Formats: sequence, C-alpha cells, structure tokens
Amino acid sequence: MPKQKRDSLPKLRRDRNIAFCEHNGQRYRFGRWGSPEAKEAYNRFRITLLECNLTAQVQKKSRESVPPPSVAAVTELIEQYFAYLDRKGSTDKRERPHWKRALGFLVASCGDLPVDRFSRKFLISVRDRMVKAKTLCRGMINRYVRLIVRVFDWGVDVEIVPEEIVGSISRVKALKEGEFGVRDNPKRKNVPDPTVAKTLRYCTPTLAAMIQVGRMTGMRPEELCLMVVGNIERPEGSDLWYYRLDKHKTVKKVGKRIIPLGKPEQELIVPYLKGKKPGNAIFSPRTSEKERHLEQRANRKTPMVPSQIARDKRNAKKPPVIGEFYCPDSYRRAVTYAINRANRNGENVENWTPYQLRHSAASEARKKYGCDGAKALQGHVSGDVTDRYTHEWQLELCEKMARERVNPFASEV
Repeated sequence: MPKQKRDSLPKLRRDRNIAFCEHNGQRYRFGRWGSPEAKEAYNRFRITLLECNLTAQVQKKSRESVPPPSVAAVTELIEQYFAYLDRKGSTDKRERPHWKRALGFLVASCGDLPVDRFSRKFLISVRDRMVKAKTLCRGMINRYVRLIVRVFDWGVDVEIVPEEIVGSISRVKALKEGEFGVRDNPKRKNVPDPTVAKTLRYCTPTLAAMIQVGRMTGMRPEELCLMVVGNIERPEGSDLWYYRLDKHKTVKKVGKRIIPLGKPEQELIVPYLKGKKPGNAIFSPRTSEKERHLEQRANRKTPMVPSQIARDKRNAKKPPVIGEFYCPDSYRRAVTYAINRANRNGENVENWTPYQLRHSAASEARKKYGCDGAKALQGHVSGDVTDRYTHEWQLELCEKMARERVNPFASEV
C-alpha cells in the first residue's frame, strides 16, 4: 500500500538577516533572523496555513485558493523604500544622509517589530531616542519624525502597512519650542567676507569657486550643487549668462528659476565647462578630489617609496566611487573640512555653513537695491520671506535712526 502524502508546512529559512519561508512559489518574510518577533510571526503564519489547509480539505479546494498573509518587519520596509528611491532617482535620493540617520533611530528602537504592530507609542519612543542623543535640534527631530511617517505612508501604497497605522502615527504632535530636553539652534546670520576669505585659502579650486559663486548670486546650496553644463545658456552678443533651473523649491509658484551670471561668476565657471557633456556637473566632487590629491603630491616632503607606487597602481585599477554631484550635506562637510584645516594652521576661523552665504548676499542686495532687489536675488514669492534673510539690515537702519534722533522736548525741560 503506497504511503499517504502529508501536507508538510514550509520551514523557516534565512536570507542574510531576514527570516523567511516559501509557499506556492511565493516568499513570506517575518523580520530579523533569530528575533522573538520573527518566531512569533512565523508561528502565526503556520497556524493560518493549517487553518487554510483544513478549510480547503473540507471544501475540496486547492491550497492555492486561500493564500496566507505575509508579515514584514520594519527593517524590510526600510530596505524596500530605499530600493524604491534608487529606482525613482528623485531629489529624495540626494537627501539619503538624512534618511539614513532618521531611519537609523527607527531601526535601533524597533527594527525587528512587524509593521502591523507599529503604533504611536513606538514612534514616540523613537523620537525620545533622538532627544536623548542630544545631537539634533528640535526642528531636525520633527523633520525626522515626518520622514518616518512618510515611509509608512509609502508602505500603505504598496500594501505592506495597514492603513490605520499611518492614520494613528500621523497624529503624533510636533515638539514645541521650550520643551524639556529639546534645544533650538540660533537663527542663521550672515558670514563676514573676511571669514570666508580665510577659508578659501584652504579649499580646493572647485570648492573655492562654488563658495564664491554662491556668495555673489545668493543661490541655495542645492541649486548650486545641481548646476549642470546643459542648464547654462550663453547668448551671442550678450555679456550675461543665464542659469535655468527646471526643478527648485518654489517651481510650482514662480515657474522656472533664472539666475543671471555676470563676468565674475563666468570667470569662475569657465574652467569647469571644458570637455564636459550637457548632463555633467559643473562643480563635481570628483574634480575636487583630484585637485586635493595633486596638492598633497606637490606638498609632499618625503620621496615616493616603492610600496606607495605599487599602491597607487592598484588603486588606479579600482578607483574609489565618488559621486558626480555634491549634495547640500556633502557641500557643507567640505566647507567644514576647510575651516578645520584653517584653524589647524592658526587662522582662528569661526564655523559657518554655505547657507549663510545666501544671507550675506541678501543683506548686501537689500542695502544697494532695496527690498525688491533682495527679493529678486533670492527668488522669493513673498517679501515677508526676504525679511528673514535681511534681519541684520533692519538693525543697521535702527542704529542709523538712533544716531540721527533728536529729543523734541529738549527745549521745554
């Protein structure tokens, strides 16, 4: 008598750090391998599958007619979202350092947790971890919380996360000013030109050109980083060039942003246009790294040893992967590196960020051309936004009025 076939259940298997099993040609993931949550999710899967099999036997249906549900962990949701960003190739990809940092707090707090068990209390615990780290200001913590909610909102679109979970965590209130344990960064101010000049001495030529163009045009760091050869128009017979941005912060309100470039900016940009295609970046970190290595080689005080020559040959075959474009974060880190170099050489340079150059350009335009000039330079829709960049100009105007003030009651006292 032949043996009767038994309906064997799929075994729990491991793929890197993810626990999974396969059933009817489909893979079901349960979270991080070895975690209690993964084991619990797998047991629920087995119970559901047994119930489905019993129902199918009673109703004389095949097992494929009742597919068991899959449970994904938070780590898997994050991995799939990063894969989505890579496929999309949008501006979100340029904010990857912020994504990694925000989602790193999420993984550290509840990475093994199934997404269907995530709730408001878990999101608040992630936020408390950010506060205790004492490395983020209030605004950045609120921003990171919104990024996490955004990931779960995307999970609803791809049917990984239940819709009611996003509705719950989206009601978590933002941290308010003055809450215990939360700090606020001071308002961004202008950076003095002598401070920038000291920093330029320790920058690569590419980085120095970026800083000077940003200071003169008042561009946002992101607009400066995304400057490509194809977006620079050089009309014949005109003494101006035009940098046209198809995508920028206020494109929905003002349309394409056009930034005229005068002779000072043109002289800085010309060396970086040679031999490049329309889609290539004008200011590229690859060029900056080559310049830095050439400077190190020129300043080398000891002769090249054979082992160094051999290493250079090996590295030439497999060069390090360096991106074509700067992002605002890598641009800021490059400036900070130059400031630290200057301070190591006794320059005593105060720390500043590239966005302060935009404030300096706005204040200078306000003095020379008034509020309308500063508004046009910054590409603002409203003059109220321009006032945030020119608050030091208001103080100077008050000082001028204080010097010219006369007491109208002096003759009566």
